[in-house]
Amino acid sequence: MGRAQEPLPAVSAARVTFQVAAGVVFTPIGFFGTGWAAKRIAQRTDWPEGRIQRTAYLAAYTGAAAATAAAPALIGDRGRYSVAFLGAAAGIGASALTARLGNARYDGGVRCGPLCLGLGALTVSLPSIGATLAYHASRR
Repeated sequence: MGRAQEPLPAVSAARVTFQVAAGVVFTPIGFFGTGWAAKRIAQRTDWPEGRIQRTAYLAAYTGAAAATAAAPALIGDRGRYSVAFLGAAAGIGASALTARLGNARYDGGVRCGPLCLGLGALTVSLPSIGATLAYHASRR
């Protein structure tokens, strides 16, 4: 007969908060750093400018997801980085949708009030929230 598996310890609110906050900081670092590096490398080729730009953007979003997923993995315990990466990618997709919603509502001279600011904060936080939730869902 197999040994009973120990239940996982609960995750503290402080740990989750730090994971999300670190992910919010890591996201632009991964985006801009990877995008910049990819563009510099691609410029050494004989590719047309459009292909260089697309390559840089693809690398930037991949770097953002990778850096964002690193936050819960560095601060967490027993989760899977690969699942956190997928959560970050889903969060980036959700951020694109909330950014479109905000642009549709608040472009054209509409004053940005509390709802607008909250939507902006949500847009910035979604990749990190996705990575953290996915990381904790993968804990074993």
